[in-house]
Amino acid sequence: KSSLVYSASVEALKPDPDASVEPDSAAKPEPRDEEDEEEEKEGGNSEVGQSSDPEWMEERFRIDRKKLETMLYAPKQEEEEDETGEEFFQRVMRETNTQVKWPSKLKIGAKSKKDPHVKVEGRRENVMEAKKKILEVLETKVNKVTLKMDVAYTEHSHVIGKGGGNIKKVMEVTSCHIHFPDSNRHNGAGEKSNQVSIAGPIEGVEEARRRIRDLQPLSLTFDLPISLMPQALPDAGSPLIQQVVQTLGVNVSFRTVPPLPQAQPHLYGSSCTVWGLQGNAAAVKKATCILMEILLGSV
Repeated sequence: KSSLVYSASVEALKPDPDASVEPDSAAKPEPRDEEDEEEEKEGGNSEVGQSSDPEWMEERFRIDRKKLETMLYAPKQEEEEDETGEEFFQRVMRETNTQVKWPSKLKIGAKSKKDPHVKVEGRRENVMEAKKKILEVLETKVNKVTLKMDVAYTEHSHVIGKGGGNIKKVMEVTSCHIHFPDSNRHNGAGEKSNQVSIAGPIEGVEEARRRIRDLQPLSLTFDLPISLMPQALPDAGSPLIQQVVQTLGVNVSFRTVPPLPQAQPHLYGSSCTVWGLQGNAAAVKKATCILMEILLGSV
Protein backbone atom coordinates (compact mmCIF):
# COMPACT_ATOMS: atom_id res chain seq x y z
CA LYS A 1 0.00 0.00 0.00
CA SER A 2 2.84 2.38 0.81
CA SER A 3 4.25 2.02 -2.71
CA LEU A 4 0.86 2.95 -4.17
CA VAL A 5 0.68 6.04 -1.97
CA TYR A 6 4.20 7.05 -2.98
CA SER A 7 3.51 6.78 -6.72
CA ALA A 8 0.21 8.62 -6.43
CA SER A 9 1.90 11.39 -4.45
CA VAL A 10 4.72 11.85 -6.94
CA GLU A 11 2.19 11.92 -9.77
CA ALA A 12 0.38 14.72 -7.93
CA LEU A 13 3.57 16.76 -7.89
CA LYS A 14 3.69 17.22 -11.65
CA PRO A 15 3.63 20.91 -12.56
CA ASP A 16 0.13 22.36 -12.39
CA PRO A 17 -0.13 25.89 -13.75
CA ASP A 18 -3.38 26.44 -11.85
CA ALA A 19 -1.81 25.72 -8.49
CA SER A 20 1.54 27.44 -8.67
CA VAL A 21 0.29 30.87 -7.77
CA GLU A 22 3.20 32.81 -6.35
CA PRO A 23 2.63 36.56 -6.75
CA ASP A 24 5.84 38.53 -6.63
CA SER A 25 7.82 35.42 -5.72
CA ALA A 26 10.44 36.40 -8.27
CA ALA A 27 11.29 39.83 -9.55
CA LYS A 28 10.38 40.16 -13.21
CA PRO A 29 12.46 42.51 -15.34
CA GLU A 30 10.50 45.49 -16.56
CA PRO A 31 11.12 47.16 -19.88
CA ARG A 32 13.42 50.11 -19.65
CA ASP A 33 12.06 53.49 -20.55
CA GLU A 34 13.32 57.03 -20.58
CA GLU A 35 12.59 57.39 -16.89
CA ASP A 36 15.08 54.60 -16.12
CA GLU A 37 17.75 56.34 -18.17
CA GLU A 38 17.06 59.66 -16.47
CA GLU A 39 17.22 58.20 -12.98
CA GLU A 40 20.62 56.71 -13.65
CA LYS A 41 21.92 60.24 -14.07
CA GLU A 42 21.45 61.13 -10.44
CA GLY A 43 22.64 64.13 -8.57
CA GLY A 44 23.95 63.98 -5.03
CA ASN A 45 26.76 62.10 -3.37
CA SER A 46 26.85 58.52 -4.64
CA GLU A 47 29.54 57.43 -2.21
CA VAL A 48 27.36 56.76 0.78
CA GLY A 49 28.90 54.24 3.16
CA GLN A 50 26.62 51.48 4.41
CA SER A 51 26.14 52.28 8.07
CA SER A 52 26.06 49.58 10.76
CA ASP A 53 23.59 51.74 12.69
CA PRO A 54 20.34 49.74 13.12
CA GLU A 55 18.42 53.00 12.58
CA TRP A 56 20.05 53.46 9.16
CA MET A 57 17.57 53.27 6.31
CA GLU A 58 16.96 54.18 2.70
CA GLU A 59 13.68 55.53 1.31
CA ARG A 60 12.71 56.05 -2.32
CA PHE A 61 9.67 58.13 -3.28
CA ARG A 62 8.25 60.05 -6.23
CA ILE A 63 8.30 63.82 -6.73
CA ASP A 64 6.44 66.02 -9.19
CA ARG A 65 8.14 66.02 -12.60
CA LYS A 66 7.06 69.49 -13.72
CA LYS A 67 8.05 71.11 -10.43
CA LEU A 68 11.50 69.51 -10.64
CA GLU A 69 11.92 70.54 -14.29
CA THR A 70 11.11 74.13 -13.32
CA MET A 71 13.57 74.02 -10.43
CA LEU A 72 16.34 72.53 -12.58
CA TYR A 73 15.95 74.48 -15.81
CA ALA A 74 14.02 77.71 -15.24
CA PRO A 75 16.35 80.70 -15.75
CA LYS A 76 17.18 82.33 -12.44
CA GLN A 77 16.91 86.10 -12.21
CA GLU A 78 19.50 87.89 -10.13
CA GLU A 79 16.90 89.56 -7.93
CA GLU A 80 15.10 86.25 -7.22
CA GLU A 81 15.83 84.23 -4.11
CA ASP A 82 14.52 80.90 -5.44
CA GLU A 83 16.97 78.03 -5.11
CA THR A 84 18.20 75.98 -8.01
CA GLY A 85 17.66 72.23 -7.84
CA GLU A 86 21.27 71.69 -6.82
CA GLU A 87 21.04 74.31 -4.07
CA PHE A 88 17.75 72.92 -2.77
CA PHE A 89 18.91 69.33 -2.41
CA GLN A 90 22.29 70.37 -0.98
CA ARG A 91 20.47 72.42 1.68
CA VAL A 92 18.19 69.49 2.57
CA MET A 93 21.22 67.19 2.94
CA ARG A 94 23.03 69.76 5.06
CA GLU A 95 20.06 70.45 7.35
CA THR A 96 19.07 66.79 7.88
CA ASN A 97 22.47 65.08 7.76
CA THR A 98 21.34 62.71 4.99
CA GLN A 99 22.42 61.83 1.47
CA VAL A 100 19.91 62.57 -1.30
CA LYS A 101 20.05 61.30 -4.89
CA TRP A 102 17.83 62.95 -7.46
CA PRO A 103 17.45 62.86 -11.27
CA SER A 104 19.57 65.85 -12.22
CA LYS A 105 19.31 65.28 -15.99
CA LEU A 106 15.57 65.25 -16.73
CA LYS A 107 14.75 65.42 -20.44
CA ILE A 108 12.37 68.24 -21.22
CA GLY A 109 9.47 66.93 -23.31
CA ALA A 110 10.50 63.29 -22.82
CA LYS A 111 8.07 60.60 -23.89
CA SER A 112 7.88 59.35 -20.31
CA LYS A 113 5.57 61.53 -18.24
CA LYS A 114 6.12 59.53 -15.06
CA ASP A 115 7.06 61.38 -11.91
CA PRO A 116 10.71 60.58 -11.08
CA HIS A 117 12.06 59.12 -7.85
CA VAL A 118 14.27 60.63 -5.16
CA LYS A 119 16.31 58.41 -2.82
CA VAL A 120 17.25 59.47 0.72
CA GLU A 121 19.71 57.62 2.99
CA GLY A 122 20.54 58.18 6.64
CA ARG A 123 19.21 57.58 10.14
CA ARG A 124 15.47 56.94 10.24
CA GLU A 125 14.45 60.22 11.89
CA ASN A 126 16.74 62.23 9.57
CA VAL A 127 15.38 60.47 6.47
CA MET A 128 11.79 61.24 7.52
CA GLU A 129 12.71 64.90 8.06
CA ALA A 130 14.44 65.12 4.66
CA LYS A 131 11.46 63.49 2.95
CA LYS A 132 9.12 65.99 4.60
CA LYS A 133 11.23 68.95 3.43
CA ILE A 134 11.45 67.62 -0.15
CA LEU A 135 7.73 66.86 -0.44
CA GLU A 136 6.80 70.29 0.94
CA VAL A 137 8.28 71.70 -2.27
CA LEU A 138 8.05 68.87 -4.81
CA GLU A 139 5.10 66.68 -3.79
CA THR A 140 3.26 65.12 -6.73
CA LYS A 141 -0.16 66.47 -7.64
CA VAL A 142 -2.33 63.42 -7.14
CA ASN A 143 -5.61 62.77 -5.38
CA LYS A 144 -4.22 61.14 -2.26
CA VAL A 145 -6.25 59.00 0.08
CA THR A 146 -5.42 57.23 3.33
CA LEU A 147 -6.68 53.75 4.07
CA LYS A 148 -6.41 51.99 7.41
CA MET A 149 -6.48 48.21 7.49
CA ASP A 150 -6.17 45.61 10.24
CA VAL A 151 -3.25 43.20 10.13
CA ALA A 152 -2.66 41.08 13.24
CA TYR A 153 0.30 42.64 15.07
CA THR A 154 1.90 39.19 15.33
CA GLU A 155 2.14 39.18 11.51
CA HIS A 156 3.66 42.66 11.08
CA SER A 157 7.28 41.51 11.02
CA HIS A 158 6.39 38.77 8.52
CA VAL A 159 4.71 41.28 6.18
CA ILE A 160 7.49 43.87 6.54
CA GLY A 161 10.13 41.24 5.72
CA LYS A 162 13.82 41.04 6.53
CA GLY A 163 15.33 44.51 6.51
CA GLY A 164 11.96 45.87 5.39
CA GLY A 165 12.45 44.24 1.99
CA ASN A 166 8.84 43.15 1.42
CA ILE A 167 7.17 46.41 2.35
CA LYS A 168 9.77 48.57 0.55
CA LYS A 169 8.94 46.75 -2.66
CA VAL A 170 5.19 47.31 -2.13
CA MET A 171 5.74 51.04 -1.49
CA GLU A 172 7.94 51.41 -4.54
CA VAL A 173 5.57 49.58 -6.90
CA THR A 174 2.41 51.35 -5.66
CA SER A 175 3.86 54.84 -4.95
CA CYS A 176 2.29 54.67 -1.48
CA HIS A 177 3.59 55.29 2.02
CA ILE A 178 2.80 52.40 4.39
CA HIS A 179 3.04 52.91 8.14
CA PHE A 180 3.11 50.21 10.80
CA PRO A 181 2.45 51.29 14.41
CA ASP A 182 5.66 52.24 16.22
CA SER A 183 4.08 51.41 19.59
CA ASN A 184 4.41 47.68 18.88
CA ARG A 185 8.22 47.92 18.82
CA HIS A 186 8.62 49.93 22.01
CA ASN A 187 5.65 48.72 24.04
CA GLY A 188 6.81 45.36 25.41
CA ALA A 189 3.88 44.21 27.56
CA GLY A 190 1.46 47.00 26.68
CA GLU A 191 -1.47 47.05 24.29
CA LYS A 192 -0.58 46.24 20.68
CA SER A 193 -2.11 47.81 17.59
CA ASN A 194 -3.18 45.91 14.48
CA GLN A 195 -3.80 49.04 12.40
CA VAL A 196 -1.68 49.67 9.30
CA SER A 197 -2.00 52.94 7.33
CA ILE A 198 -1.60 53.23 3.57
CA ALA A 199 -1.42 56.70 1.97
CA GLY A 200 -1.15 57.44 -1.74
CA PRO A 201 -3.11 57.60 -5.00
CA ILE A 202 -6.39 55.67 -5.00
CA GLU A 203 -5.26 52.97 -7.43
CA GLY A 204 -1.97 52.57 -5.57
CA VAL A 205 -3.70 52.23 -2.18
CA GLU A 206 -5.96 49.45 -3.49
CA GLU A 207 -2.98 47.62 -4.98
CA ALA A 208 -0.95 48.07 -1.77
CA ARG A 209 -3.79 46.62 0.30
CA ARG A 210 -3.99 43.57 -1.98
CA ARG A 211 -0.22 43.03 -1.83
CA ILE A 212 -0.17 43.30 1.97
CA ARG A 213 -2.94 40.70 2.18
CA ASP A 214 -0.93 38.44 -0.11
CA LEU A 215 2.11 38.76 2.18
CA GLN A 216 0.21 37.60 5.27
CA PRO A 217 1.00 34.07 6.45
CA LEU A 218 -1.41 31.20 5.88
CA SER A 219 -1.23 27.84 7.68
CA LEU A 220 -3.28 24.65 7.40
CA THR A 221 -3.03 21.89 10.03
CA PHE A 222 -4.26 18.30 10.10
CA ASP A 223 -3.96 15.58 12.75
CA LEU A 224 -1.97 12.39 12.27
CA PRO A 225 -3.24 8.99 13.52
CA ILE A 226 -3.33 8.53 17.30
CA SER A 227 -1.68 5.63 19.08
CA LEU A 228 -1.48 4.04 22.54
CA MET A 229 2.28 4.65 22.69
CA PRO A 230 4.30 7.81 21.87
CA GLN A 231 5.43 7.74 18.25
CA ALA A 232 8.40 9.43 16.54
CA LEU A 233 7.39 12.43 14.45
CA PRO A 234 7.69 12.15 10.66
CA ASP A 235 10.91 13.61 9.24
CA ALA A 236 10.18 16.98 7.60
CA GLY A 237 13.52 16.66 5.79
CA SER A 238 12.67 13.40 4.05
CA PRO A 239 13.07 13.47 0.24
CA LEU A 240 9.35 13.08 -0.51
CA ILE A 241 8.26 15.85 1.87
CA GLN A 242 11.07 18.10 0.64
CA GLN A 243 9.85 17.53 -2.92
CA VAL A 244 6.46 18.91 -1.87
CA VAL A 245 8.12 21.84 -0.07
CA GLN A 246 10.34 22.83 -2.99
CA THR A 247 7.79 22.25 -5.75
CA LEU A 248 4.99 24.26 -4.14
CA GLY A 249 7.00 26.85 -2.19
CA VAL A 250 5.70 26.00 1.31
CA ASN A 251 7.13 25.05 4.70
CA VAL A 252 6.13 21.94 6.65
CA SER A 253 6.42 21.22 10.38
CA PHE A 254 5.29 18.49 12.76
CA ARG A 255 4.51 18.64 16.46
CA THR A 256 3.39 16.28 19.19
CA VAL A 257 -0.11 16.72 20.59
CA PRO A 258 -0.09 15.93 24.35
CA PRO A 259 -2.70 13.40 25.52
CA LEU A 260 -5.74 14.61 27.44
CA PRO A 261 -5.16 14.09 31.19
CA GLN A 262 -8.61 12.57 31.76
CA ALA A 263 -8.43 10.22 28.75
CA GLN A 264 -8.19 6.54 29.65
CA PRO A 265 -6.18 4.99 28.23
CA HIS A 266 -3.83 7.79 27.20
CA LEU A 267 -3.88 8.40 23.45
CA TYR A 268 -0.86 10.00 21.83
CA GLY A 269 -1.16 12.10 18.70
CA SER A 270 0.70 14.52 16.47
CA SER A 271 -0.13 17.07 13.79
CA CYS A 272 1.27 18.43 10.53
CA THR A 273 1.19 22.13 9.63
CA VAL A 274 1.75 23.53 6.15
CA TRP A 275 2.86 27.19 6.04
CA GLY A 276 2.76 29.63 3.15
CA LEU A 277 1.41 33.02 2.07
CA GLN A 278 -2.17 34.16 1.53
CA GLY A 279 -1.17 35.11 -2.01
CA ASN A 280 -0.05 31.53 -2.55
CA ALA A 281 -3.16 29.92 -1.02
CA ALA A 282 -3.77 27.49 -3.90
CA ALA A 283 -0.28 25.99 -3.47
CA VAL A 284 -0.69 25.75 0.32
CA LYS A 285 -3.98 23.86 -0.13
CA LYS A 286 -2.49 21.53 -2.75
CA ALA A 287 0.55 20.77 -0.57
CA THR A 288 -1.77 19.95 2.35
CA CYS A 289 -3.82 17.52 0.22
CA ILE A 290 -0.67 15.77 -1.05
CA LEU A 291 0.78 15.44 2.47
CA MET A 292 -2.52 14.07 3.79
CA GLU A 293 -2.40 11.42 1.07
CA ILE A 294 1.24 10.58 1.87
CA LEU A 295 0.80 10.47 5.64
CA LEU A 296 -2.79 9.27 6.02
CA GLY A 297 -3.47 7.35 2.82
CA SER A 298 -6.77 7.79 0.95
CA VAL A 299 -9.20 9.81 3.04
